[in-house]
Amino acid sequence: MVSAASAVKFRRPEYALHRGSLGMMIASLCLCIALIADCSFWIYEILLLVNLFMLGLTFTASNTLALDCARENSGTASALLGAIGFAFGGIVSPLVGLGNIMVTTGILFLVCSICSYICTHFAVRKFFAITRRYRIDS
Repeated sequence: MVSAASAVKFRRPEYALHRGSLGMMIASLCLCIALIADCSFWIYEILLLVNLFMLGLTFTASNTLALDCARENSGTASALLGAIGFAFGGIVSPLVGLGNIMVTTGILFLVCSICSYICTHFAVRKFFAITRRYRIDS
């Protein structure tokens, strides 16, 4: 709730999305290291809370940007975003049980956050390229 409320403090949602996905990638790396090193429960919980904070920031900004792009079909866009989240959750869930569950969980956190950052990076670059072209043409 705090991270979703802090997303509106950024000047543009694209900045919140970039910061959130970058922070999520860094927190996931630390979490992966902590899980592989078998750190204390409290270290794991603190890193997980930081990761969830960044996830809330990312979700708020990405949903804002996605629904803003599809104003005419916002209901369909919202349903599609929810379905995609459930689909990826269904794909990742059985993978956690492979091998040592702590190591696999850490690796999946890291891999998924890296994929999220890559998608965010390309989406934000494309968005700024389109807005720059629009400003030049206007």
